[in-house]
Amino acid sequence: MVSGTGFAVMDVRGMKLHRASIVVQLAFMLLMASPASAEPVYQGFSHFTYYDIHIDFKQSLGNDRWRFRTRAEYSGGQPDFVSEWREADCNLGTIDGEVVPEVAQYGYQRGLPEVYRAICGER
Repeated sequence: MVSGTGFAVMDVRGMKLHRASIVVQLAFMLLMASPASAEPVYQGFSHFTYYDIHIDFKQSLGNDRWRFRTRAEYSGGQPDFVSEWREADCNLGTIDGEVVPEVAQYGYQRGLPEVYRAICGER
């Protein structure tokens, strides 16, 4: 404490240790989070717009089950879309309880087999 000022003076060593602990905490948080995949797992074209689908986040739930989000990046300046949390069960071959086909048969299945393979690997 500096006399007469009422302000506490922090030791320079204490400040350095405090900064170092913050840096270590941030680094740990970044290492624990799965980064978005650099390469798209699926590329598509719909309604005159090209898009890429990436795995945005992937977290193991144990027993070969995964919780994940995907990110769709659109051409033409449209904002990215991040999906709700989804769950893949690699033992059952499902995403959110629905069996994933080897090849998409309908429009709503577009990219689903590729996302499944990116999460679980080849069957």
